[in-house]
Amino acid sequence: MATARLIHGFIGAGKTTLARRLEAETGAIRFTHDEWMRRLYGRDPPEATFAESFRRVADLMEEVWTRCLSAGADVVLDSGLWQRTERDRVRGIVRRLGAECRLYASPAPTRPPGGALRHAMPDPTTV
Repeated sequence: MATARLIHGFIGAGKTTLARRLEAETGAIRFTHDEWMRRLYGRDPPEATFAESFRRVADLMEEVWTRCLSAGADVVLDSGLWQRTERDRVRGIVRRLGAECRLYASPAPTRPPGGALRHAMPDPTTV
């Protein structure tokens, strides 16, 4: 059974670092929204079209990751998933495709003395 690993957390919480680790450990196909945005729209997309560009990338990624899951491939979804409603929507898609879903939370970063960020890499919660 294919597995979708969903990573949620705020900006700077270590989501992509965790996603890369899971990709390396499991052989899953990683989908990182920020990387797709940069590749398609550059490092600084215009503010006037940002929301539309963001949505287009999310839609394109979903079209591809759902096909991967349907074909039996594991995926890692690194796209923020800040809102519970969005996490629930994605979990519903994963379940309809007959795949397993695991949710990983990257806690908000803390700033120790010196300003460096500490990133916690929690164990997954199967949902």
